[in-house]
Amino acid sequence: MAFKRVKLKELLFREKTLISRLNNVTEWTPETARVANALTKLHEHLDDGVYEIPEDEWEELDRLTYYGG
Repeated sequence: MAFKRVKLKELLFREKTLISRLNNVTEWTPETARVANALTKLHEHLDDGVYEIPEDEWEELDRLTYYGG
């Protein structure tokens, strides 16, 4: 599995963006589930203090952060 090294500030930016997408959610949809799942994985990396993320997880974060799904 390939890993991508990322800066902490980039992870924190993505965390902030994903949290803002979940604010005021009134209905659970497949898209909000994907955002919540990506946020959970992101928090696992932050909690571990490891700033290398599997490429597939990074691509999902990138898609959810910049392209809205």
